[in-house]
Amino acid sequence: MLSADDIETYFRWIGVRYSIREHPNQEQGWNKGEKEHGIWYNVTLRRAGKKDWKFPFGNSLNAKWNGEEPEISDILENQFICRYTTDSSFYDWCGDMGFDYHETGSKRAYNSSVTSSRRLNDFFSEEELDQLQSDEPLPVAPETSDMVTDYDRSLEESLIFKVNSRLLGYESTSPIIDYDIKILGGT
Repeated sequence: MLSADDIETYFRWIGVRYSIREHPNQEQGWNKGEKEHGIWYNVTLRRAGKKDWKFPFGNSLNAKWNGEEPEISDILENQFICRYTTDSSFYDWCGDMGFDYHETGSKRAYNSSVTSSRRLNDFFSEEELDQLQSDEPLPVAPETSDMVTDYDRSLEESLIFKVNSRLLGYESTSPIIDYDIKILGGT
């Protein structure tokens, strides 16, 4: 999984913004009636052309005791557990995740996982998910404030466009071409 700093950089490259805010109601724990629990957060991911993705994230009790705030890498790692849930039956999912399929809470957890899987796969492309989950570092971003790169797509009627990239973001002069990380010197 990429580090929190690399995720923030990658999010800028692909146009994702996020917010992590402490939930105003901290009364409810993981399970009803639980008296001591971690801190709940509201997480929102935003991206042009996509529906905002909003979901809760519960930090651990240990993190609460140590005063640790969640990082985007912790939150995404938690969501990535659900990445392939839509490919699993309820019984297979229970076996993989260590749930007892006889317990009523297991079906609720499975349904929540399916919903998260769908949202994750709708919000990010397969390539983006693979990059976010990769242990490989991001390609090196340009160290200059401005850099112009010509990129020729001969297979697409030799469309030439320029990408004006900045250290922490990019702007394309061609709105019809999605940003491709390879433009900035990736593999």
